Amino acid sequence: MRPRSAQILLLALAAALPARAETLPLHLTFPPPDLAFYGSHVRVAGWTRPGASVELQGDPVQVYPTGAFVGLVELKLGENTLHVRAASGTLHAVVETTVRSLALAPVLPSRPTRIAAGSAYPSGELVLRGGDRVRFGFRASPGGTAELELGGRRVPMREHDNGRYAGQLRIEPGTVIARCRPVVHLRGRDGRRVSQTLAASVETRAATAPRVAFVSAFRTRLYRRPEGSGFIETLPKGARLRLGGRRGEWREIGLCGRHYWAPRADLAPATGVAATPTALGPLVVRQERDALRIVLPAGAPLGVRYRQPEPAVLRLDFDGVGALDAAVPAPGGLLRSARWLRTSWGARLELTLHRPPAWGYRLDYRPGRIELVLPRSPLRTPAGGKLSGLVVALDPGHGGYERGAESPTGKWEKDATLRWPSA
Repeated sequence: MRPRSAQILLLALAAALPARAETLPLHLTFPPPDLAFYGSHVRVAGWTRPGASVELQGDPVQVYPTGAFVGLVELKLGENTLHVRAASGTLHAVVETTVRSLALAPVLPSRPTRIAAGSAYPSGELVLRGGDRVRFGFRASPGGTAELELGGRRVPMREHDNGRYAGQLRIEPGTVIARCRPVVHLRGRDGRRVSQTLAASVETRAATAPRVAFVSAFRTRLYRRPEGSGFIETLPKGARLRLGGRRGEWREIGLCGRHYWAPRADLAPATGVAATPTALGPLVVRQERDALRIVLPAGAPLGVRYRQPEPAVLRLDFDGVGALDAAVPAPGGLLRSARWLRTSWGARLELTLHRPPAWGYRLDYRPGRIELVLPRSPLRTPAGGKLSGLVVALDPGHGGYERGAESPTGKWEKDATLRWPSA
C-alpha cells in the first residue's frame, strides 16, 4: 500500500469511530450517601472544573478558583433530594443525593403505660469505680413514677420534657457491684407497671484490675468526656497513666489530679505493675541558634500537661513524679526565671520569660528526657529586614493518621502539609 493510500485509510477510520465525549467533573464530598440526622439544614460541598458554574436546588452558589463550592440547603421533614448541577460552556453535569431529616421522637400517649423500645441509655459496657457518677434515662408515657434498679439498689428518676425520664447514680467508695444489667421501672397514670432491661452491663472495678496502663499507640488524645468531646491533651507512646473505669470503648485515666478519657484501643493495661513514681533530673537550658531548648531528664515517659496562663508564663504539670532535683538554671536569654512546686499529683514547673514566646512552643518526648522548645524568630537578617534566604511555609500541621478536615475538593489537610526532612 502506498503511503498516500494508508494516510487516507487512517483518516477514514478515525472519522468512522465515535469521538470520545468530553465530560464535566462534578463530585460531592458532603453529605455522604443516604445521610439521616436531626436538623433543618445541611451543608453541601464538592468540586467541579475551575471556572464552571454550579446550581444547588436551582440556585447559584459561589465556585472558588479551585473549583470547590459549598452551599446550605434547608430541609423539610423526611426525605429530601438534593439536586446539584454544574455547567461549563456546552458541557453540564448533574448529581443527586438523598438526605433524610429526622423528627424528634413523638410523645407517647399516657395510656396505656409503656416504655419506648430501645430508648433506655447508656448502652455498652460500664466498669465503674468509687466516686463515679452515671446518668441513666429512657423515654416513656408521661406522668409516671420511675426508678432505676441496679445491684440491689433502687434510685429514683425524674421526668423531664414530657415523658423523658432521667436519674443519676453515684458509686460510693467501697461499693461492690457484680456484673449485671440495670433495669428501669415505670408506674403510669393508669396504675400499670412496666419495666425495661438496659443493653448496658455495669460492674465495679475489681481490686485486682490493672491500675496502670501505657500508651501503646503512636500517641493518644485525652478528652473531658467519654464520647470524645472536650479535647485536653495528647500523650506520647509509652506514657504511663493511672487507670480508672471503662465506658464502652473509652478508658478513664488519671492525669495531674484530674480524670480524663482516652480511646481504649490506644492503651495497654499493665497487670501487676504499680504506679511507681518517676525521678526527674535537673533542668538544662540550651541557648541554641534557632531555639531555646529546656531539657528535663526523666526516668520514664510521663503524662504532662502544659499551658500558658499568662503571655510570658509557661506552666508544665508532671504526673507521678518521685525524686525531684529542684535545681533551676540561672536566668539568661529569653528565660527570666524558673521554679518548681510540689503538688499532690507530682510536680509543677513554672517558667517566666522576658517576653511572650511569639513563635510558639512545643513539647518533645525523647528517650530518657522531655524537651520544651521555644523557637527563635528567623527574622535576624541584615539591615533592612529583608527575607532573602529564608523559607516561609504555611503548614496546617496534620499528618499520618491525623488527617485533619476534608476540603470540598476531597483533599485532606494532611495532604497539604510539608514532608518534614528525616533527622
